[in-house]
Order: sequence, then C-alpha cells, then structure tokens
Amino acid sequence: MKKKELRFNLILMLILAAEIALSMYFTYKYGMNNVDADNSSEMVLSRLLADEGTFFSRNWFYSTELRVLNTQIVLSLLFRLTDNWLLVRTLGSGILMAIMVCAYLYMIRETGLGRCGKAAACVLVLPFCQCYQQFALFGLYYIPHVTISFVTAGLFAGIIKRHKGWQIKAVLAVALAAAAGLGGIRMLVVLYCPLVIAAFLLNYRMPACIQDIWRNIPAAVKTRAFVYSFILAAASGIGFIINTAVLSDIFTFKSFNGTEFSDADIFGRSDAILNGLMQFFGYKAGRRVMGPGLVANMLAVAGIVIAVYVMWTLIKKAELTSVYDRFIVLFFAADFCVNMFTFYFADMWEANGNYLIPFMMWLIPVFVIYINYKGIMTACGRVVAGLLAAMVVINSGMEYYEWKNTDINPGKEGIVKFLVNNGYERGYADFWDANVFTEYSQGQLKMCNIRTFDESFAALEWLMDKSYTEWNGDSKVFIVVDNAFSWENRDTLSYLDRRYMVASNNEYCVFAFDNDAQLAQIVERGKHRQ
Repeated sequence: MKKKELRFNLILMLILAAEIALSMYFTYKYGMNNVDADNSSEMVLSRLLADEGTFFSRNWFYSTELRVLNTQIVLSLLFRLTDNWLLVRTLGSGILMAIMVCAYLYMIRETGLGRCGKAAACVLVLPFCQCYQQFALFGLYYIPHVTISFVTAGLFAGIIKRHKGWQIKAVLAVALAAAAGLGGIRMLVVLYCPLVIAAFLLNYRMPACIQDIWRNIPAAVKTRAFVYSFILAAASGIGFIINTAVLSDIFTFKSFNGTEFSDADIFGRSDAILNGLMQFFGYKAGRRVMGPGLVANMLAVAGIVIAVYVMWTLIKKAELTSVYDRFIVLFFAADFCVNMFTFYFADMWEANGNYLIPFMMWLIPVFVIYINYKGIMTACGRVVAGLLAAMVVINSGMEYYEWKNTDINPGKEGIVKFLVNNGYERGYADFWDANVFTEYSQGQLKMCNIRTFDESFAALEWLMDKSYTEWNGDSKVFIVVDNAFSWENRDTLSYLDRRYMVASNNEYCVFAFDNDAQLAQIVERGKHRQ
C-alpha cells in the first residue's frame, strides 16, 4: 500500500513539474508578445523594490491594494540576483506556481480529500481559461490570493481537528490573516468574511436548518469552528484598519473607505457576471463556430451547468459528507454569495473573469468532493470527471496554441530599440503602453503614465514610480503615441508637430524634445491654438 501511494505521489510530482516547466517555457518564449500593462507593472514595482532593498515603497503609486503578501516578495528577490527581466519573470512564475501547488496539497492533506484531491492539483497549473492564464499563471497577480486561501483553509482544518500542534497552526493562521488584512479589503471579502459564514452554517443540516436557524444560533456561535473563524476575521479586520488608518498615510494606494452602494442595475450587472463566469470556464468570444472553438465553448457552458448541479447535490446531501467536505462546500457557497453582493451593489471591482479567480478556484476541491461522494467508478462520477477533464485539457491546449500565435504588442520592440540605441531614457505614454515599454527595455526606459495627451498632459498616478512624474529640465524626453489614438484625437494632439517626430512604424509615433521645459512650452502653445 505504501509503495502504491509513493508511486502515485511520484507520478503526480512529475506531472506537476512538467506542467510548470511547460508554462515557464511559454512565458520565456512567447511572454513578451502577450505582456500587458498590469503584468508589466508588477515587474516595474519589483525592480524598484530590489533597487531600494525593501518590500514596500513610498515611491510607488499602488492601485487598489498595498502589496504586502504578493508577487514582489519573490520577484524583487530575483531582481537582486539578475538584471534579466525575462529571466526574473520566468523563474518567478515557476516559483510562485510551485508555492500555490504546495499550499493546495497542504489543504488537501488537512481536509482529507485523498488521491482525487491530490490529482486535481494538476488543474492549478494549466491555462484552462484566458483570464487565468493572463492574470495568474503568466501575470502572477492572483497566485498569492489563491495561495493564502488554501493555506488558511488547511490551517483552519488543523485547528478544528485539534491534533498535536494545533496551537502553532492557530498562531500562524492569525498572523497570516493580519498580514492579509494589511494589504487591503480584498482578502476580507474573498476569504475571511465567507469563512465566518461557512463556520456558522457548519452547525446546521439541510433542509432542517432553515426551520431551526433562530433556535440554534446560540449553539452555532459557540462552536470551535465559528470562534476561530471569527478570530481570524477579526485579525484580518485589524490589519485592514491599520492599512486604512496608518499605512494609507505612508503609502499611496486607493482606499475603499468611500465605497458607496451602486445603482441597482440588476439586469446590466447580471450580463457582466454571466460573461465573467463564462470566461472563467473557458468561453471565449471570437472563436469560429465551425471548429475546435465550438467544442471548447460548449464545454464551458456545460461546466457552469455541472457546477450548479454539483453544488445543489452536495448541499442537499450534506449529511453524507464529512465535516471538512461540508466546510469547503459551504465556504465556496458563502464566498460566491459575498462576492456577488459586491458585484451587484458596491462599486469595488468589476465582474470580469479575472476578478472571479480568487474565489472560483474553490470549485476545484468542490468538484473533488462530489467525485469522492459519488465514486469515480459510478456513472455520475465518470461523466462529471470526464467532462471537466475534457474542458480543462481542450481549453488549455487552445490557450497554449493561441498564446503561441498571438502578439498584442506589435511594433513595440522596434520603437524600444530605437530609443535605447539613441540614448533616450525618459518618456511618456498612455497607461496601456508605458510599463510595457519599460519591461521591453529591461528597465532602461523610464516611462510616465499619461492620463490624457490633451493640453492638460496629466500624469495617471496609478501603478507607476513616483519619480517618473517629476519634470527635469536637463535631459531629453520623448512621447510615444499609438497611431490609432493619434488619428482619433488629432485635434487635441495638434501640438505634436511632425517636425518633432523622430521615429514611427505601423503602430506608434515617437516625438522627441530637448527637455521637459521645451515640451511644456509646446503643450502650452497647443492649448492656445485650440
């Protein structure tokens, strides 16, 4: 028996290693063709942190979160070992994926989901949908969120079991919750609030729980699971309070203190949410109806139907599963409902496929629980497992194929070579291009994000080194403008006279100036001309 288990674990490790290696290969070989502004901002920040020798910077415009437990912990350390940006991105992706897999396997061990649960780890490092590939496996941003959730669930299960060493797990879980809260409100929404709800509901059994809910509240709030879930949520809440009251005065990031309830546009938001769910299951617009895209998109629809069926079955048959199985199912249900509430009624973040990643990843252990419950040898177990496996494999294959044959950055490499070879260092571009140009140049170009190129010429203080906004009268500067944007806004860009243009291709035009003072004068003259 031990030999069989050892053989299974060895084969699993080899498969996972091969999948991670394949993802790293595609990152190294084709990553620069697919990098976008959000992806590049992670690298620019990591380079800044490495230069400053810290993990946080006052010299960075953060977005909605202060990066406390995030990709920069790994990437900034790698930048201290090498100046090769592509190598840092490639090695960083492999390390972060390995950490996420280890966190998942730890959770599986603590919750007792068995071989099927272990085998499902292979899904974590496959690009089963475009948003997961772009924002997790390649962009890396959501890997820490998913990892924290898995580690917390594993520690929480260990605390509930109260086996040897549970006190240490409790301390680690509280520390992790506080650190997660320091980063902002997101982990409270996607992890700790749903954790409290799931722990509370764990005391009830369907369908009787609806009838007895008020009578059983005193007992529910006294359970070990609820008490410790509340402690973890409180620790995360304290971290968030520190984030809001203290760290917001030290670092620059968007605070959600002023979040308001949005218009109750139920139908409009339902469209966005449905599109986001379809994207997460691998649906992709633009694929040909007569081709492999038909199979992939139909499997995405089937995936949503299967998810609804599986959740309904597991909640209805809760008494037939273990306490840890029920906890995971209830946690996903609570997580889904809490996030749907924010999508429908609060202007916090949009219901795009990428924003669903931190909580929808919990469908993986939920599917495992269903297959374990039905049995892999039963008809239901085989059908569900087969359809899900087909969805993951086919979508992953198509994503790799499309990744290989897609270039969302045509023209950038030539522009960067011209600028670097001619001694340019400081420039301006819109948000969607600025950080990407910096990464393409291996950090040699310092690009300021511009909110608008009209007469105000205002900087967009978002995911950028603050020093890039400082005007310097001594060095030559340049502006890179997308040709399509330039044509559409030719009236407001009239100050960019062609005599200042030093390079162009099918995608971009480059305008150069002696210094910022000259640029300011030209912008001002353009303002008076309009």
